[in-house]
Amino acid sequence: MYDPQWLPGLSLSADLWRIFLNDNIQRPRGQTIVDLCYIPTHAYDPGNPYCGYINLNAQGTITNISGVSVLNLGRLDVKGVDFAGVYKLPETSFGNFSLGLNATYLTEYNNAVPASPTSHVAGAFNTQFGTFPRWRALGSVSWQMGDFSASWQMRYIGHLKNNVNAFRGLPDGFLPIGAVTYHAVSFGYNIEPINTRIDIGVDNIGDKQPPLYYQSTVNANIDINTYDPIGRFYFGRVTVKF
Repeated sequence: MYDPQWLPGLSLSADLWRIFLNDNIQRPRGQTIVDLCYIPTHAYDPGNPYCGYINLNAQGTITNISGVSVLNLGRLDVKGVDFAGVYKLPETSFGNFSLGLNATYLTEYNNAVPASPTSHVAGAFNTQFGTFPRWRALGSVSWQMGDFSASWQMRYIGHLKNNVNAFRGLPDGFLPIGAVTYHAVSFGYNIEPINTRIDIGVDNIGDKQPPLYYQSTVNANIDINTYDPIGRFYFGRVTVKF
């Protein structure tokens, strides 16, 4: 952490982190089973334990995948850097302002399964693990004057690659998914005599729609775990402290 004396109110920090998990127990999705079966030899291999879950017809076409329970999907290694910064500006006759930024850069998200190529998920969408852009960030501008307050928040999700098999024939072998930024504003007022606070606001001001993944996700064209599927919406909240 760095709090420079030459600029009071500024605080900066950066943290390196690493997480690894041996014996990653998960329920693999159908695409994961197919990849683990076919990718090592580029053919159906009866000796491959993952191929045992795949049922073929007389023509050698996959008819269904059955009998799958939780499996040991090997080792998971994740690395990244977290950045944080807060700057509280000197008090003015117009109130108190502060700026904030929290960001994460994902350097590695690897899944190593025995006898199979390592899956490099960082910066990409993976059917087993989901969406992992390299960059994510949350920025804010806040204002307070007496009992009044307001804030503007920006949420950034970086660009990534959709590498599922359906897009292997594209020029670069993947479907590019562009970066998305969401904006939200809120206003608040404290009614101190009755221990009450009133907040109103708007989320996803630009009514930004989520990027299309084209059936890469389960029963959907979008990733609802990463992006906002609702669009612009308004909210109001009353908080009373007893």
